[in-house]
Amino acid sequence: MRTKVHTENWQEQAPKLAQMEKINPFVVPDAYFETLSGRINKRIAQETKKPAKARIIPMWTRYAAAACLTCILGITLYLNLQKNTSAKVNWDEIPEQEIVAYLEMNIEDADAVLIINQLGEQRTPGLITGANEQELATYIDQNL
Repeated sequence: MRTKVHTENWQEQAPKLAQMEKINPFVVPDAYFETLSGRINKRIAQETKKPAKARIIPMWTRYAAAACLTCILGITLYLNLQKNTSAKVNWDEIPEQEIVAYLEMNIEDADAVLIINQLGEQRTPGLITGANEQELATYIDQNL
């Protein structure tokens, strides 16, 4: 029913189109369907006659590509690590007060002995206080 209503609708809206003769503009060549299966079989036979050429990559080429990739990756990582570790600290720019405050907060007793032994002959003027042995012994007893 809907098809009939739809057909009447477009005929009312386009009467000239509805009056035109209904012809099929497509033409099938003579004997097209009789020769169709033969042409399909002929084309299939042509395609199967051509041998498929396999593309084989030699194993040494694969190993060479893997070695090159590994070398490039290794060099890149090495250069990036060198760039990151080459950052130098300019100790002259850091105020002595900040260094002393950091060491006072983070130093342990064993570290102090190690630092004093490493200083050796290069003792800093701040290490000599002029205190006598009794005062030093009292200080060590109270703080250790």
